[in-house]
Amino acid sequence: EAAFLAAAAPPGAFSDEELRQFIEQRHEQTRRERPDLFRLKMRKAAASDVAFYRAMPELFYAMLARSPKAGSLRAAPEVLLAGDVHIENAEVVEHKGLPLPQFNDFDDAGRGPSSLDAARLLAGVAVLAGGYRRAALAQAARDAYIESLGMSFSRWRRRAAEEAAVKHAPAVERDWRHKGGRPISEDALESRLFTLAGLDPAQWLAFDRAGAGLSSIGLRRYLFAHRQKSHARELKQLREAATVLFTGKTSASQGRRVAEAHKKLRQAPVEARAVTGEGAEWLLRRREAVTQALAFERHPTSAARVLGGLLAQVQRGQADPQSLRTAMRAISVREAAVWAQAMSAMRAGLQRLLASGAWSARRS
Repeated sequence: EAAFLAAAAPPGAFSDEELRQFIEQRHEQTRRERPDLFRLKMRKAAASDVAFYRAMPELFYAMLARSPKAGSLRAAPEVLLAGDVHIENAEVVEHKGLPLPQFNDFDDAGRGPSSLDAARLLAGVAVLAGGYRRAALAQAARDAYIESLGMSFSRWRRRAAEEAAVKHAPAVERDWRHKGGRPISEDALESRLFTLAGLDPAQWLAFDRAGAGLSSIGLRRYLFAHRQKSHARELKQLREAATVLFTGKTSASQGRRVAEAHKKLRQAPVEARAVTGEGAEWLLRRREAVTQALAFERHPTSAARVLGGLLAQVQRGQADPQSLRTAMRAISVREAAVWAQAMSAMRAGLQRLLASGAWSARRS
């Protein structure tokens, strides 16, 4: 595999100049209104291959759209996509007496060929794996997806509960009251946000979370931490789904799109609803103080299997399982590894752009 990757030119990868133009076009408003957040996102994205992959889902789908594989990917059955399938967008929750893996971020959900979620899954596992393990972990996710299409949800969840990545899922603790973000400096804005969220200021503290996350940096983001309890409510501005860069299918309502995905693509309910105000569409969702993530670092193969099986369960009721199986088999693990390599190459391009001072404060 190493020899193959060394010899292969990453299909669809952008040159440095193409990358600069793409980034500037996609972040035009942020560069104009919040250049500090734009530069923060670029620095965070350049920090590692994993961070770049998470921060740039639009770039990934744009790369697929111009790759030799685009025609084959478009032939897959249409489903409601999760949109950004990777390890860090999955969690483990207790549901009906068993630990249950679930996707937890649907900002990029939307209609499109099932192959887009499959490609994002396989390439994402390959990015996390790095080096010689890329093909092996992508194969584990691919095989689990194909096998799980033939399982009922109840059977799959029992099997998933026995996976090491689920049984040893690490807890992630958050102190929302003390580390929820910066206080909102403008009283009038804070009051309007409480009204938009339908929350009582006597019971909640409000914070500005601009700069949190990766792909959403540049969007408005606020958090309301309960004054007595440990949970919070997050209000996040929505944008067009990244998958539009491949499908070309825009949505009339970002709020309805994301709310539908929360309802239809999860078995464990979550408190999430769309709201409109302040000139934008938003998602208001509950955030717990303690969550569990798949144990990828300790059990990478198990985590890859769980993620592949979870995607199969999300898609199996939306299209003919054999058609879904055929679409996944059309994506080879070598192709997934090359996509991961292409994203790594473009991350190196971003590093070169930053080193050249392309978006320095002085030049901006």
